[in-house]
Amino acid sequence: MSYRDQAMGPRHGGTLQRRNGAVPKFIDPRRVGHPRQGMTARRRFEPRIIFSDLLPNLAETSNDFAWACCPFHSDEHPSFSVNLRTGWYRCFSSSCGRTGNNIVGFVSALLGLLPEDARRHLEVRYGR
Repeated sequence: MSYRDQAMGPRHGGTLQRRNGAVPKFIDPRRVGHPRQGMTARRRFEPRIIFSDLLPNLAETSNDFAWACCPFHSDEHPSFSVNLRTGWYRCFSSSCGRTGNNIVGFVSALLGLLPEDARRHLEVRYGR
């Protein structure tokens, strides 16, 4: 056992197995190494399609980013940046400053819905 494993312990990045190969009791062996159940919003919905539908003046730039006029305030110049791969968005206007990290949050803020209702709306309109 290395010094790091002794100092950090299994809960803080140390070893997950004891010397005899047994898994500690606080770790469920069925969950180790497996992704969470269910799909994330990024996998379920395609942000590129949703942003294109909801932002009519979207102009794509490099690296999956795009710019548009902010839908949350009156804007003449594009100040709203979105990532078409992850669903991240941010308004760089000093009067607005809206930001978020997923497509469900964007639809929720834009349409004035609760996140559960926004997810249901996306499932009905863009569902898989």
